[in-house]
Amino acid sequence: MRAIQAQNQYVEVETPEKLHLLRMPFHSAIALLPRDAGHRIHRSWWLANDMPVTLYRKGQNHEVLGKSGRAYPVS
Repeated sequence: MRAIQAQNQYVEVETPEKLHLLRMPFHSAIALLPRDAGHRIHRSWWLANDMPVTLYRKGQNHEVLGKSGRAYPVS
């Protein structure tokens, strides 16, 4: 698992193979993971420890570039 994003009553789970959309609260999805597996980097994003590559500033916001090439917001 690389990342989890909250989307209303769903969570989008990013794995190396594809994205999965599951109906469950964000906090419940995070609670299923080992505490040391990753971090909540934003109010609606959790990221696995081995995902971040680069932290950079985009305007007034910060983002993390992951191994997948996807940018994730940081707050």
